[in-house]
Amino acid sequence: MKKLFKTLSAMLVTAVAMTALVVPVSAETQYTAIPGNKVTFYKTLIVDKDAKIPNLEFTFKTTAGDAVASPAAGQLPILAGTGTIADATVTFAPGSTVDAKNAHSVAADYKTVTLPVQVDLTKASYDEPGIYRYYITEQNGSTKVVYDVDNTPAATAGNRVRTLDVYVEDTGAATPTLAVTGYVMYLGKVTGAPSIGTDPTNGTAIDSSTEVTITGDGIYVENRTGTGATGATTEKTNYIMNLYKTHDLTFGKEVIGNQGSRDKYFKVTVTCTGLNDADKFPVDMSSHAVKEPTKNSATTYAAADMKSANNITELTGAQLAAGHDFYLQDGNYVTILGLPEGYDYTITEAAEDYTSKVKIAKADSSLDWNSAEDGNDALSNDLTGTNVTTDIHTGFTNEKKGLIPTGVLLVATPVIIVALIAIAGVVFFAVRSAKSRAQEDEAETAEE
Repeated sequence: MKKLFKTLSAMLVTAVAMTALVVPVSAETQYTAIPGNKVTFYKTLIVDKDAKIPNLEFTFKTTAGDAVASPAAGQLPILAGTGTIADATVTFAPGSTVDAKNAHSVAADYKTVTLPVQVDLTKASYDEPGIYRYYITEQNGSTKVVYDVDNTPAATAGNRVRTLDVYVEDTGAATPTLAVTGYVMYLGKVTGAPSIGTDPTNGTAIDSSTEVTITGDGIYVENRTGTGATGATTEKTNYIMNLYKTHDLTFGKEVIGNQGSRDKYFKVTVTCTGLNDADKFPVDMSSHAVKEPTKNSATTYAAADMKSANNITELTGAQLAAGHDFYLQDGNYVTILGLPEGYDYTITEAAEDYTSKVKIAKADSSLDWNSAEDGNDALSNDLTGTNVTTDIHTGFTNEKKGLIPTGVLLVATPVIIVALIAIAGVVFFAVRSAKSRAQEDEAETAEE
């Protein structure tokens, strides 16, 4: 019994000792992880002032930034961003709204379109106070785009990376609680850390359901001082600006000659190279071409084939590289919009039994495309071109004519004249004879 008591006493002492060891563990701080927000910045596209807005899609990839675990004195450490963040995309199209004039102070020869880009950080998870860093990189997209330019705009590409810092703080509540309190976006890939500041204070908590828009100075909910990050580039920003110089390609058909059919459809093939296969280029046929041609006695092509070729609104770079057929009759014109500067083109046709003339003279044109001139305008560019740096206007003039066989009429003229004289003589003498008989009859009647 005495031995058993000693054993129980020893076990109790051990249990108490173990309990003492467990107490600090239960006292450790445990934060509940919180997500980020949907964060919006802006994408601005610069185009020529007279150009249509092209159909282009841009993609932005978000990855964890570089951590700064041991910053310099007076600086805050940086944590690598967490979570797998979905790519963000933005699409420009001919219907996109053009910015107010001079909204971005671009040069006079250009205009801009600005669209929002939203990065979804709601899948991220922040479980400690700190500054979480991400790099947002615009991916290679359309051929001929000049990435990250200034508003001059520059002719060479800049830095396609933006740095996004997410501020997560302890709210100071009795129960340890985290809150996202601010976002800061920088130009380029920042590797330095922000300073603590002379008077650091808590930021305002941002509800996880709030959609955040970075402001013009690159921040959202920023009430601290001295928080600019150091590094190669520290300029705050909320946008990325690209330059896309484009040109339109217009081609058409005119038929002349006294035997030329204005109903006949001709096959015209356009081929463009130097384009990105996936890019989409609007096709304008609404004013001067027929989307659903009908077969007529002068046309050799099936109506279904012509409709399939003409009834389109856009073509991809891959389709244009392979060559696309259009079916055009007299006075029909097609414009392919927004082709990037530097592309090459070739236009051919099946003229059949018509004489095909390159280009369309002003006297034969039915297209008024030049607002600087009155009336219809010539289409005088060549049917092939390389490294195009301007709008193109070209086409075919098809001629078919025949001669009236006037020689037959001239050979027969003397015979016809003699015959007419003979007929006139017969008529004359017949009338005269009838008149003489009438006079004789009258005289006989008088004698009686």
